[in-house]
Amino acid sequence: MRFRKVKSEDYQKIVKLTSGVWDGSDYIPLVFEKWLKEGNGYFYCLEDKHNQLIALGRLLLFEDEVGWLEGLRVAPSYQNRGFGREMARKMIQLAKSLDIKTLYFSTYFGNVKSISINEKMGFSRIEVYTNLQLDTLTSGSNVTVFPSSFSFHGFVSNDWVFFPAKAETIVNFLPACEFVEISGCQIIFSRNIKFPDTLEISWLDSSKVNEKVIRGAISFAKSKGYKRMHLMLKTGSHLEPFLKNGFYYFEKSEDVYLYKGEVEKLKLT
Repeated sequence: MRFRKVKSEDYQKIVKLTSGVWDGSDYIPLVFEKWLKEGNGYFYCLEDKHNQLIALGRLLLFEDEVGWLEGLRVAPSYQNRGFGREMARKMIQLAKSLDIKTLYFSTYFGNVKSISINEKMGFSRIEVYTNLQLDTLTSGSNVTVFPSSFSFHGFVSNDWVFFPAKAETIVNFLPACEFVEISGCQIIFSRNIKFPDTLEISWLDSSKVNEKVIRGAISFAKSKGYKRMHLMLKTGSHLEPFLKNGFYYFEKSEDVYLYKGEVEKLKLT
């Protein structure tokens, strides 16, 4: 068994390995080329002696010794045999070699096996979010959108990726990000990192959210040429203004778990 970087010629193998994930709609084939090229990312795999892929994983580096784990996948024929844990262990060892001190990852509430593996290794659940999407942009409302600069806190997100809210990281990581104020609500918008036609609400002051704010955000998205919208809404925030304007969640609300691990304290044996 060999732990190595993913190469361009692995594409078809990865398409096959991920074909059963999310009912055949796994995002990894869509971001394959991007992940290969990104200088702050480490896209790795486990390979057996016959050059067949066993598992995948990716480590993304942020500033301040912070890393993000994502894309952990195990080939169907190798599942339930400890290879998911082995791939997680290899990725943590890679993070240690790069002097990463803190790791984060997110997962869907239904990924029971993955959650169990990572909690046993020492990762702790720190936040819960609702994954919200809007597939059709209505006309919204004509509200004034002001460019804005403001302080922020907690976590900023894009798609399923979260990182501590720091200005330098936001500017470097979020594509086409804009700081705006709509009806007194401060919002950070960005282009979704996986789907360029989707406007991401990467952060907002949830205490100021109401239907007028959401309608204004929809109008902003349309004015920028986007087709869809997406956000991760922290538990405790009001869902109703989003749901009344066409946003929806999948199986249930509060379906995304954010985890954190201090690398030196994680259990690798």
